[in-house]
Amino acid sequence: MERIWVLTKSLFFAIKKGMSKLRCLIASLVLVLALSPVTSLEAAAPPPSDFVPGRLVVKVKGAEGNHLQAETLWARYDLTPLRRLSLTGASLVSVPLGQELEILAHLRQDTSVEYAEPDYHIYGPANTQRYTPLPLEANLQEPVQPVEPNDYFYFLQWAPLKIGAQQVWPYTTGGQDIVVAILSTGILPLHNEFRNRIVPGWDFVNNDDNPVEEGIRYPGTFQAGLALARGNNLDGIAGVSWNSGIMPVRILDENGEGSYSTLVEGLYYAAVNGAHVILVSAAGYHESQDLDVAIARVRARTDAVIIAPVGDCGRGPSPDYPACPPDNAPAYPAANQNVIGVSATGVDDRWQDISGSGHQVKISAPGGANIVSTWGNERPYYGYYLWPTSSTFNAAAHMAGVVSLIYAVGGKPWYAGCNCLPTLSPLDIEGILRRSSTDLGEPGWDPHYGWGRIDALKAIMQTPHRLSFAEKDLAFTADFPSSDEKICRLLHNPYTSASTWGIQSDPTAKWLSVEQPDNAPPSPSPSWSRVCVSPKFVKAPGAYTATLVATNLMPLRDERQTEVHIPVKFVAITRRASLYLPWIGK
Repeated sequence: MERIWVLTKSLFFAIKKGMSKLRCLIASLVLVLALSPVTSLEAAAPPPSDFVPGRLVVKVKGAEGNHLQAETLWARYDLTPLRRLSLTGASLVSVPLGQELEILAHLRQDTSVEYAEPDYHIYGPANTQRYTPLPLEANLQEPVQPVEPNDYFYFLQWAPLKIGAQQVWPYTTGGQDIVVAILSTGILPLHNEFRNRIVPGWDFVNNDDNPVEEGIRYPGTFQAGLALARGNNLDGIAGVSWNSGIMPVRILDENGEGSYSTLVEGLYYAAVNGAHVILVSAAGYHESQDLDVAIARVRARTDAVIIAPVGDCGRGPSPDYPACPPDNAPAYPAANQNVIGVSATGVDDRWQDISGSGHQVKISAPGGANIVSTWGNERPYYGYYLWPTSSTFNAAAHMAGVVSLIYAVGGKPWYAGCNCLPTLSPLDIEGILRRSSTDLGEPGWDPHYGWGRIDALKAIMQTPHRLSFAEKDLAFTADFPSSDEKICRLLHNPYTSASTWGIQSDPTAKWLSVEQPDNAPPSPSPSWSRVCVSPKFVKAPGAYTATLVATNLMPLRDERQTEVHIPVKFVAITRRASLYLPWIGK
């Protein structure tokens, strides 16, 4: 098929400071999309091009670690073990090139094998290396007029407005210790939008602890920015969640390609290292028993929510994305029942026909054309880019940001070994998303929009809010007698803003005073209250105690967190004077 359309679009934008004249910069964008004829794929077995040559995934029956039975199996079929997949207990093995499907058929008939399958390919979003990044804000000659938020390119961001994020930020901008794992091509960790928020990750492509994005394509950095870029910091954009930790897990190479085995390893790493939200920014198009086992074990061992795009194959294969099957096959892991599969909607709330559809779609989110986010260019780690086409990968990134906000107001998820208050489970999260989404398309669930398009504000209001203070108690020490100066400490609520809670002092403690919650600029959260003691109001040295009462002001709140009592201790110490007598004589 000949190329059917060429879209050339120039983006004009104006930036102003105070009452100065408009200054215009132009970023030109040219998109060429060509569709080619495709041949049908064999139904009986995957084509050799859609799995890693020379590799299979094999699970031996019996207890994990049945080495004798495994060694016998390897020798019987001339297999070389490469590594064991920690989450499932299956083995990644090497086989002679060209004999993968033949050996696979024998393994599936062997009574000592629980399952065997190719190491299928997974893919990131379509190739975008031809497109032009946005200019850096460093190129601007003067600061711009602040907006809400005050990021330079926020006026280009239609998605946060569509999902109501701007109305959510007065309540929360994310929890400081809510961790979002980005399973993709890695990220550029030195980008200004991620500063001081990167937690240790892993590179399963190079097998090292440095998951830095390589090449000239930066989809991992782009999706991380949509979900988690710092907002209101006079920088490029505002992500959905401004404060959450970012765990980069590289499972795709610089061409945006990987395998199911690296995906399984990435899921294991994210789960055991404390990720609360796992964004799998990849899609494969073959069902896998090993992947199903891995996801089930993540669900059993943690309350982490797994989010994935339903794939960009709604139109079938194209030159930019030849991996697509021609029959709109489900994308994995999105099609797994324990994963939130996300389709894409546009600025007009219409379903984007690039999206996959069917039972894999649980919810939809903005993923239409012309979404701007973090990028890298000739000045590494410091750029922004306008994605010209629709993509479910961008929709899933917005969803990950919203889920991290839900966890911020509802409490951290449970995980094995967590000595914490039980809080929201993945089923709770799915229920919140289902009840709060904006129903589009057919009434109720439908194969294009799922439950509907995500509404961040309604989701946050559907979440029981809880208070979580960084300080479990407050302690003060002062000399007695002392001056009239107050001694003050800050009481931090790291998850939500000042509008969500109030605080009362102990009326019996004249020496204690407290200010109502405030926000530390430039972010609406975390919020804090100033607690002070005045030594002049105590009449004698000694230990004094009182209790502050923090009250949750949200209409829907965690009943265990309606009131939180915070002990305050003040110790007034008498400093005894010492007398110095010099020696007289010898």
